[in-house]
Amino acid sequence: MLAPLLSLFLLPALSRAGVQELWWNVTYVQNANPDGLFPRRVIGVNDTWPPPPISVNTTDSLLLHVTNSLDVPTSLHHHGMFFNSTSWMDGAAFVSQCGIPPGQTFDYVVPINSSGQHGTYWAHAHATGQYVDGLRAPLVLHPSNESYQYDEEFTVILGDWYHQQHTDLLQKYLSVSDPGGIEPIPDSGLIYFAQNSSYLPPIAGTSPAPVASAVGFNENATLPFVPGRTYRLRIINTAAFAAFYFWIDGHDMHIIEADGTDVQEYPTDMLSISVAQRYSVLVQARNDSSSNWMIHANMDTVMFDSVPPTLQTSAYHSQLFCMHRLKQTDGMEQISPRRSHMPLGKYH
Repeated sequence: MLAPLLSLFLLPALSRAGVQELWWNVTYVQNANPDGLFPRRVIGVNDTWPPPPISVNTTDSLLLHVTNSLDVPTSLHHHGMFFNSTSWMDGAAFVSQCGIPPGQTFDYVVPINSSGQHGTYWAHAHATGQYVDGLRAPLVLHPSNESYQYDEEFTVILGDWYHQQHTDLLQKYLSVSDPGGIEPIPDSGLIYFAQNSSYLPPIAGTSPAPVASAVGFNENATLPFVPGRTYRLRIINTAAFAAFYFWIDGHDMHIIEADGTDVQEYPTDMLSISVAQRYSVLVQARNDSSSNWMIHANMDTVMFDSVPPTLQTSAYHSQLFCMHRLKQTDGMEQISPRRSHMPLGKYH
């Protein structure tokens, strides 16, 4: 009852600007298999997985109705967002709010239009380890005027992936059988793409299946790059544990944003991106149709207590990193993913 009353209290202030209203029913989704290795139950939204990307103009506020259809409490945290004087909307369960009980709804009011923020963020569960089970999504705030000019943008979502439920991982991590507190090692690294409020679909006739079906992933998505045009890539590390190295063969990157803050343009050939960090880079598509180009996202194993041999089981299912081919087709470059088996140390 408290959440609806608070929402009604805040809505008069929100009415002076636009309000983007979303309804999320947090549900279990069966048989998701994003790495193509192991189908498992995940936590999704409205019976699909992964949860939908959120794209909001900075002149608006976000009103997100979250219904908990799980059998345990949950909450949603908008990572990096300001909640001045409304800390109960921050979503940290048992810190700034009680968890949303099963069967109940909480209305998150995110005051984007008054926060002065823009850029790249993400939303994720903040109750126990639920975002490890997949309750995480990109959140992009679009200002009226961007600091840098570009032709089009895409969001690149990175993440580690575990075949076990987060409850099993926590039980082992916190047990007396792990006195050194060795963190669970991921089973896979993931990379996938979104644009505005949609994930990019797979190439027709390829496998795995579309993510919305919860039986595969859009590892065969395509980024259409037109030669000579400039693209903004918003890169988000949604992992629980693993940092990533990110780079694109044959293409320069220029950093223009870090964690929601515009920065002076800075050239780089590689990003090191830790858990929860976000970067935006500008990439100009090359006028070269003679070669294919790859996007790399390599998990940094330095923090891993060990690197299981299963992380390198085959060329297609290498768990160290994913690679996405950039090719020229009918006057357009395209990125289509492939996994590759190569020594990670080569890129350190």
